[in-house]
Amino acid sequence: MRSRASRRHTFALLTVLFVLSRAADAGGTYMVTPDLRHETNPIVSVLGAGWGGLLVVQVALSALVIWLTYWDLFGSRLPYPTQRGLGFREFAGAYYFGRKSTLVEFLWRPPAGWRLNLKLAGYALPRLLIVLGFTVATSSIASLHSEVWRGVLRVTSPWIYLVPILVLAFWSIYGFLRREFQCYVDAS
Repeated sequence: MRSRASRRHTFALLTVLFVLSRAADAGGTYMVTPDLRHETNPIVSVLGAGWGGLLVVQVALSALVIWLTYWDLFGSRLPYPTQRGLGFREFAGAYYFGRKSTLVEFLWRPPAGWRLNLKLAGYALPRLLIVLGFTVATSSIASLHSEVWRGVLRVTSPWIYLVPILVLAFWSIYGFLRREFQCYVDAS
C-alpha cells in the first residue's frame, strides 16, 4: 500500500487538476457561447438551465467527485481475495466480481458491491473528468480560431467525445485494478 504522504500528494494533485479542468471547461464555454445558445451539456440543452443552474450543478458534482476521490484514497480498504498468489487476471475477476470472470465482462458488467463501485468512481471520475475538461476547453478555444474545427464539431458534436470517453473509462478500470492488485501483492 502506498504511504499516506503519497496518497495525500495524489489527492492534492488530482483535486487541483480537477478544479482547473472544470474552470477551463467553463471558461472555454463562456468564450464560445456566453449566452449558452450552443452549449451541448445536457444540463443546458435538455433541462434549459442558464449559467446559474449550470454552475450550481457543476459545483455540487465537483464536490461529490472530490469526496469520492478522498474516500478512494483514504477510506477503508476493501478485502482482497483470500487466495494468495493470484495473477492479475484472476485477482481482477475475484476482486471486481467476487468470482472468476472473462475479459469481456469488464466491458459491460459493473463491479460487485456498492463500496467497490464508490472506490472505482473515486479513482476513475477525477481522471476522466480532468482529461475531458481540458479536452473540451481546448476544443472550444480551437472552434473560435478554426473554421475546419467548427465544421467537424457541427457534424460530430457531442459524439466526437464518446470514443475517447469509453477508452478512458476502460483505462481507468484497468488502472484501478492494477493499483489494487499491487496492494494485494504487497500484502502477501
